[in-house]
Amino acid sequence: MYKKLSGMTGTALTEAEEFSKIYKLETVVIPTNRPMVRKDLNDLVYRSEGGKFKAVVEEVKRRHATGQPILVGTISIERNEVLGEMLEREGIVPQVLNAKHHEKEAGIIAQAGRLGAVTIATNMAGRGVDIMLGGVPPSKNVIARSEADADSSLRSEQAPQSPDNVDGTNNDNPHSEIASLPAVARNDSDIDYKTWQEEYKKVIAAGGLHIIGTERHEARRIDNQLRGRAGRQGDPGSSQFYVSMEDDLMRIFGGDRMKNLMTTLRVPEDLPIENGMVSRSIESAQRKVEGNNFDIRKHLVEYDDVINKHRETTYRKRREILELAERDTVIARNEAKRNDEAISRTASQDMSEIASLPAVARNDKTESVAPAKKTLSAIILEMIENEIEQAVIFHTAADSSAEWNINEIYQVMSTVLPVEQKLKEELAGLVKDGDKLDKVKVRTKICDHLMALVKTNYEKITKLAGEAGINWRQVEKAVLIRSFDMLWMEHLEAMDHMRAGIGLRGYGQRDPLIEYKKEAYYLYNELNNLIQKQVAYSIFKVADLGNFAVPTLKQRPQNYIAPAKTMDKNTGSFAAFKQADSGKKKNDTVDLVHEKVKDAEGQKVGRNDPCPCGSGKKFKKCHGA
Repeated sequence: MYKKLSGMTGTALTEAEEFSKIYKLETVVIPTNRPMVRKDLNDLVYRSEGGKFKAVVEEVKRRHATGQPILVGTISIERNEVLGEMLEREGIVPQVLNAKHHEKEAGIIAQAGRLGAVTIATNMAGRGVDIMLGGVPPSKNVIARSEADADSSLRSEQAPQSPDNVDGTNNDNPHSEIASLPAVARNDSDIDYKTWQEEYKKVIAAGGLHIIGTERHEARRIDNQLRGRAGRQGDPGSSQFYVSMEDDLMRIFGGDRMKNLMTTLRVPEDLPIENGMVSRSIESAQRKVEGNNFDIRKHLVEYDDVINKHRETTYRKRREILELAERDTVIARNEAKRNDEAISRTASQDMSEIASLPAVARNDKTESVAPAKKTLSAIILEMIENEIEQAVIFHTAADSSAEWNINEIYQVMSTVLPVEQKLKEELAGLVKDGDKLDKVKVRTKICDHLMALVKTNYEKITKLAGEAGINWRQVEKAVLIRSFDMLWMEHLEAMDHMRAGIGLRGYGQRDPLIEYKKEAYYLYNELNNLIQKQVAYSIFKVADLGNFAVPTLKQRPQNYIAPAKTMDKNTGSFAAFKQADSGKKKNDTVDLVHEKVKDAEGQKVGRNDPCPCGSGKKFKKCHGA
């Protein structure tokens, strides 16, 4: 679809293998603008999740007391709320972001670098926003310009209040520029730039933004995204992950065994295990999960490539049909325009002047624009020819020509287009004359004879369609496009159905992907054959010569009357079509309203009542059937 693929992200290095194998793209690492000074501390592993959260709260309290800003990252909204309640019980009110109000949360997380700020956020909350130490700085230029405008306005005469200004505020107030700015830009706490600089220095002295991860994720890039919130543009910062043996990642890769060992050794809940080897083991587990997910995605791409090849080929053929139809329409329009111009010039110029005109302008039959080789008619005739060849080869597969089924070939041709009975005799004559010839030559003669008949009839219906004012090119396009569209949808359903159960081939020691490709190949060939059959067996039915006949004046008016209580014998409900010359007799009608059957006492017999004949059956099963 795209000629070039490229992108930029801060976490592509861990997925370099996937970019290379699937998209054939190399990953290049661009050095940072300023040296990275962030400290990435070793993971702390706890026995239980409760002990982990208690340790996180204690760490937040300790760092909050020094004024260091803290960002706590969690994996879910539920963990956000639990951790927020635990911090509130300790007297710390954090900003909790749950990725529900993106614009508002983006402004909050932009201020997460202020002195003493504590923010709890999920992975999705506030993504793409830089956290600046000390908060978003106020613009020195805006403040200086505003102060100058305020001094000049005090010296000038106060302007009268506008009648539209019903709230009593002055729209010409120079401070309205600041008031109109967003809350993040104008800094509602009314601190000036110098005050912000002092706070920025205090945050730097406290160690910058500290990142606390409450759980390791399956993908390292998500952890790297959380770490990357701190230490941007050379700012100081630190990060550390808190892990428990009850986390999903640890449970998958032997966490239960490690937890039982820690329980046996009576390790307290709040006592962490901190070691570089543990952190490397966790990263190794993450790499295994990433490799497994990569295999799943790669397998999915390989399956999609199969149907994508079908899609590209089918869409290319469909696009070709549309382009040919549009081109034929343009050519026909230009020819009509040139004919009109030639006629108008004939009326105003002598024949000598007309003869001197170019061939295109004078519509000279001796010199005309050569039509393109491929047309919609050529595509349809090619499909019909392929269908005829298949039928002839199938019914002439016997070694002896005497055993060839000429009658079936005739029947096939009669379903393609209307043929006469003498065609059977002509085919038999070809076979009889070709007994001593090569069988391939005889089959070729039969195919050529049938195709000549097809082309003759096709030219005839094309001519009749033009005389009737029908755009035959649009009819051809409609037949082809409808065949492609309907059968393509059925093909997609068949592919989905086949793929749903192809995995069972693995129990037979067969690769499901190889089996899927084989079955897809058979289904695609079947799709092309069905499209060919659909077009070959429908084009002459659509072009029924009677459909192009203009109705006569006698056929146009018809007198319809409502169905009567009585009607002709052996006719349907549409026989209420009154004919002028229909002579009816009284004995030719039957009464449509039957009298109800009565029993010996004169009561009407219901459908579920016993039959009056005494058979013991219900009336509806006996004489009422």
